[in-house]
Amino acid sequence: MTERNRAHFGQSGNANLCQPPLEILMDFEGSCAKADKILQGEFPEEGLTPATKWILEQMKYVVHPDSIPWELTAEDYEGKIKSWKETTSTSPMTGVHLGHAKICFAQPLLAKGSPEAIELEEWRSRIIHAHVLLLNYALKFGYVYNAGYALSWPCWRKTLGPQRCNV
Repeated sequence: MTERNRAHFGQSGNANLCQPPLEILMDFEGSCAKADKILQGEFPEEGLTPATKWILEQMKYVVHPDSIPWELTAEDYEGKIKSWKETTSTSPMTGVHLGHAKICFAQPLLAKGSPEAIELEEWRSRIIHAHVLLLNYALKFGYVYNAGYALSWPCWRKTLGPQRCNV
């Protein structure tokens, strides 16, 4: 496996970013001083081809990431979810679609003000709040939710009656 990975990732050895003066040695997230300098538009131009200079110019921040608020509100979340089709897949790996999120914003067929409608609204608000909290955590800290999500969502299926995990 190690040999396979070396051969696979070694294919980029002749790419401009792997040759002097750039030879960026960084992890997959691109978190190193050289990568930060490129994002800031500060890179050594000596020895670069015009094409490489152009590519590096395109990588420069247009707006610094800290200038854009990272926090999402429940209203922002609702607007985004409502603008997408229910069948939009949120993950090619799991095939999960937005139906589970869109249902939070659907109008219930319950009498307004009935005990059932009030209880449903309380649960709906809690679920939306949880979604927004998780999204804001990921946005603030750059966290990617994947392990449990990929394992748990495929086992949920649309069934008549109460939802349950089909394993």
